[in-house]
Amino acid sequence: MQFNSEIAGEINGSEQFLVATDGENNEIGAAFAVKDWNWLNIELIYVEESMRGMGVGSGLLMAIEEWGIKEGCTQSYLDTFSFQAVDFYKKHGYREFGTLSDFPNGHSRIFFQKSLT
Repeated sequence: MQFNSEIAGEINGSEQFLVATDGENNEIGAAFAVKDWNWLNIELIYVEESMRGMGVGSGLLMAIEEWGIKEGCTQSYLDTFSFQAVDFYKKHGYREFGTLSDFPNGHSRIFFQKSLT
């Protein structure tokens, strides 16, 4: 870590965990992200199956991106599996930059990035 900081500058990392709740205060979704340097790494966005397609995921994604921007992030990246939320991330402006085939077997792990500026 010291070597990296000497070359690239202090990591200045932080993390954020958000929870979405319904009108009865039941947890219906969550998001977790890590900021390193000026990049936001979205580690997790989860929405309860019964609440999918109702804007919960979009709200969580926008909130975590807003947090990243306030933290000084200019870029965001994440990964998802081919059987998960590929179209969701594309709809929100993320573009694919890499794929690992057969990860897991018969599927792919897809990496996305987006400019936050």
